[in-house]
Amino acid sequence: MTFKLSANRSKILLHRDNSWAIVKGEENQKFEKPLRIAEMKMLVDPVQEWQQIFNDAWRLDRDFFYDSTMHGVDWNLVKERYSKMMKGAMTREEVDFIIGEMIGELSSLT
Repeated sequence: MTFKLSANRSKILLHRDNSWAIVKGEENQKFEKPLRIAEMKMLVDPVQEWQQIFNDAWRLDRDFFYDSTMHGVDWNLVKERYSKMMKGAMTREEVDFIIGEMIGELSSLT
């Protein structure tokens, strides 16, 4: 059995075999009421998800790129330019291409 404790430590998500349950974060709790995950649905808006992926990629490079001057590139301007391209993305592959091109702006020629 595996588990994850909630941030406020009041609940525990338990996983056993192919079943999941949520119990109180207290002693002597039992795996009695499995979650009915077969009935769960998740709605995904690909365009919003892709924009989040793009923003995360831009932010990660901003925060963790080895050169704090970003090779002299105006990284905010790069985000603005490539965000415009994101509006036309129709597939995840196009999003990946745009992100790759954006990150390519940081290439160093030595």
